[in-house]
Amino acid sequence: MERENRENVLLAPHVQTPNQSQPIPLPGGGSIRILATGAQTGTALGAVEVTLPPGGGARGWMHIHKNEDEFVYVLEGKLLCIVGDTRIEAEAGTFIYGPRNIAHGLRPVGSAPTRFIESFLPAGLEELFSNPDELITYLTEGQSPVTVKYNVEVVEPMPE
Repeated sequence: MERENRENVLLAPHVQTPNQSQPIPLPGGGSIRILATGAQTGTALGAVEVTLPPGGGARGWMHIHKNEDEFVYVLEGKLLCIVGDTRIEAEAGTFIYGPRNIAHGLRPVGSAPTRFIESFLPAGLEELFSNPDELITYLTEGQSPVTVKYNVEVVEPMPE
């Protein structure tokens, strides 16, 4: 069954099974698997599944999304999440919502792998994860032409 969203974009159900999206390797270890894109959701949202080894992945940056709200749902392990003035070591089952225009950052902590769902509303930023060169630049270089392209402002390195 199809229907139109508020922007009169024709929508249809979207289902993503594990074998439909191959993991994309991340610098420093781990991977990202794209679950939904704007093309698949009528621009409503984009979603990725992120898996990081203990202490792994890029260090990350405190940053501000100008176009998207973001939410994270922790599936396994522990994730340091800083959103505005809120700082939490989020364990499995924790949901975090970060509105656009508020500085935030994520980093795995603890001795176990960390796995979480990250979603962007509206869609758009998930496109970054499809381009390995842009992804590496985004995760490692701070403010760059890639962050400008996706309208993200890098504030500072993720605190320890």
